[in-house]
Amino acid sequence: MSVAHGLMRATCTASVTTKMALRDVFVKSLEITSLESRTRSGLAIDLSQSHGQMPAMHYLMKPTLIGAVAAGLLAASSCSDSSLEPRTAAVCNVLAIDNQIWLLRDPATVAMKFHKMQRNWYTWLRGTAVLYWSDATSASPWNMPTKFGNAAAAATRVIGDPHVENLGTFRAADGTMFVDWNDFDASGFAPYWVDVRRLALSVVVAVTPDEAALDVAFTRAISNAVATGYATQLQTLAGGDRSWFVTTGSDPLLDKLIDKAKRDGDAARRLEEVAPIVDGVRRMAFGEVEPPGSDGVIEDELVGVGVEAAASLPAVVAAWRTTVQPELNASAATIKGVRRRLGAGVSSYPALRYYVLLEGATASLDDDLLIEVRESRDGIAVVTPATLPSFGWNSNGERVATAQRQAQGELAGDPMLGWAALGPQSYRVVSRTGYQRGLNFDDVAVAAKGTDGRAAVLQLATTMGRLLARAHGQSLTASGAVGATVIAPLLRGREMEFADEVAAFVAAYAPRSRQDYRDAVELDLMQCTTGSFGVTQ
Repeated sequence: MSVAHGLMRATCTASVTTKMALRDVFVKSLEITSLESRTRSGLAIDLSQSHGQMPAMHYLMKPTLIGAVAAGLLAASSCSDSSLEPRTAAVCNVLAIDNQIWLLRDPATVAMKFHKMQRNWYTWLRGTAVLYWSDATSASPWNMPTKFGNAAAAATRVIGDPHVENLGTFRAADGTMFVDWNDFDASGFAPYWVDVRRLALSVVVAVTPDEAALDVAFTRAISNAVATGYATQLQTLAGGDRSWFVTTGSDPLLDKLIDKAKRDGDAARRLEEVAPIVDGVRRMAFGEVEPPGSDGVIEDELVGVGVEAAASLPAVVAAWRTTVQPELNASAATIKGVRRRLGAGVSSYPALRYYVLLEGATASLDDDLLIEVRESRDGIAVVTPATLPSFGWNSNGERVATAQRQAQGELAGDPMLGWAALGPQSYRVVSRTGYQRGLNFDDVAVAAKGTDGRAAVLQLATTMGRLLARAHGQSLTASGAVGATVIAPLLRGREMEFADEVAAFVAAYAPRSRQDYRDAVELDLMQCTTGSFGVTQ
């Protein structure tokens, strides 16, 4: 089956064929070849010492594949009725623009991303940050004005996509375990209040079953908790107190997360899972770390990398070393193995992600390092780049890493945090250990059941509001001012009014977001987005 034919099947018949066919098309299009291997609980261990290099280049497609992809997109445009309701057409257009590079480079992973987004309302929200910002800042009913802004505050350095599963654990250099934001891919300069509103919305979506009616009182209580936590923490920061961190004892739900991460980290779980010691040598695994979902979407899988990627990663690692604080010397971090990781994230699902195994400070296997090199793309920039002063970053990877450093402040959670750029491609680099564990929205949804559980969710919402305030308040705005000095005066003495404004937005926008999700479940998103490119016969 040709790649174009495979894409035709993926886009035209996904609704009537088993969704596992998506994975079949995906694997064939990548031209994955076998490696000499030894199986281990669903994973295989590379014994070839080739760092997983594969003879066929994939993900960064060969010109012949790009032509086939174009043919597949052309065929997809004629698969079904092109008439859509105006809102649905607008949603498809935003998704097309947001994913356009990936649709051309790697459409099979975009198809999986779209299926992942269709699983539930929460994953839909995660995958549609650009749609949210478009609605909230353009000429639409959801661009609701604020009484708590000015020009400087409208250019706050925002997270861009603050949501429940964007929280995770870190381990500081002194061993302190703490929770903070762990994904700054969408960071940029925009109105702080739109970031706060998205955070409140995400908590509401996380605790609301797909088919259940919105609980008006609980929705308002959650929104108020996020907003008052945010406003209160801004005043604390403006007063010069930056001592608050989310460590053990700060929040019951997050205490459980910290405990699990501490156990995993002490056991070096991620390193042993991805690169176990076999016959006295640490070797990188490949295959399924977790089985695919029932919809055929890859959850966590390690595969080999193409020839070009394998050749370029040493230069990427060399560039990254110079951005780590303190800088790693040239002899440190020799590459021992490389894998492409598939299945992580929602919005960034199709992004290039590489796990790179590095030699540690000594020849001992105990201090080997595992880093993730992940493709970075443009973030949220409601304030256009042309109006911004020079902040010294030259790539999206640098933008993402510096945003994390500013937001986390003194308690840095990742000594390996850095970036690299190679040609037009930009990467953010982080360490990967068992000490890093993300919050799962399912755990929050379960906690919301019952009166006591709701109290725990409201406490979590308050904590998340405070963490967002900490990120905004410690970062520099587009004018170069410390965020807290710009935002805090706007909220001082008006915290409850601000909370009411946030709650009003969430009450108005949540039904729109849910209806978008319900409409999307009935759509072939690959067909509607490729049609949005204006491809016609």
